[in-house]
Amino acid sequence: HLASRLEITQEAISFMIAEAQSFAQELTTALGNTSDTGRTVAVNHAKSGLAVLEEVGNTSFAGMFVFAGDNVSQPPFGDYFSDAISPARQAVATEFLNEFGITQTDPGVSGLTAPAVDNFLGNAFSTLFEDPEWSNLWSSASDTEFKAEISEDNVVGIATTAHRQSFRDFASGLTMIADLGVENMSGAAYETVTLAALEKVNASISGFIEMQSSLGLVQDQVETRTKYDSVRMTVVSSQINQLESVDATEAANRLSSLLTQLETSYAATARIQRLSLLNFI
Repeated sequence: HLASRLEITQEAISFMIAEAQSFAQELTTALGNTSDTGRTVAVNHAKSGLAVLEEVGNTSFAGMFVFAGDNVSQPPFGDYFSDAISPARQAVATEFLNEFGITQTDPGVSGLTAPAVDNFLGNAFSTLFEDPEWSNLWSSASDTEFKAEISEDNVVGIATTAHRQSFRDFASGLTMIADLGVENMSGAAYETVTLAALEKVNASISGFIEMQSSLGLVQDQVETRTKYDSVRMTVVSSQINQLESVDATEAANRLSSLLTQLETSYAATARIQRLSLLNFI
C-alpha cells in the first residue's frame, strides 16, 4: 500500500508542476499582451489553475488524503469559487476593499497605481497565505507530516503536506490573476501583478520539484526494503526445505548467520539512501 500511495502522490505533484509551468508560460506571454483578450485568457487560466490545485490537492488513496499531513481524513482544499463565497475569497475581497476603498469589480480599479498595487501584494494580500490565515482560510492540512513505517526501526515522514510553501505560492500566484480585478487595471498595474504572480508560480515549481525529490528518497527506501523482504523469504524457505537433511543445530546457526548478514546489508543500504548533501552543508 505504501509504495502505491507514494506513486500516486508523485503523479499528483507532477500534474501540479505541469499546470504551474503552463501558467507561468501564460504569464510570460501576458507581459507582452495587455489587451482585453490577453487579460481574459490569463484570468481564465488562473481560475482553472485554482480548480486544478483544489482537485489534485485533494487526491486520496485508500480513503486517505495524501496532501493532508497527518490529518488524512479531511480534504485539504475547498472550492475558492464556490456558489457560497469561500472564506479565502471573502478574505481577499475584504483586504482589497480595506486597502483601496473599492471592490475588485469597481471601474475605479483602473485608477490604481502600480506602486499602490505592489504595496498591497507585498503586505495585506501576502499575509493571507501565511500562518495562521493559511490554515484558517485555505487549507485544513496539518503541518505534521504523515509517518510511514518502512520497517520496525525505520519510520520516515512524508513531506507532502499542503501546509508547505509550494502550495501557498501556487495559490497566491493564481489568486492574484484570478480575483484582483486585473481585467480593469492600468497597463502598469497589470504588469506589476503579473510579475508578482510569475515570481510566486516559479517559486512553487521549485518547491514541488524539491518535494518530489524528497519523496523519491522515501520510495527508494521502500523499494530496498521490499527487495530485502523478498530475499529474506527466499532464504528462509530454502533453509526450511533443507532441514530434513541437515543437523538441526547446524541449520539454525546457518539460518541465523544468513539473516544477520541480510539485516546488516539492509541497514547499511537504508542509511546510505537517507544521506543527502544537505547533511554536509
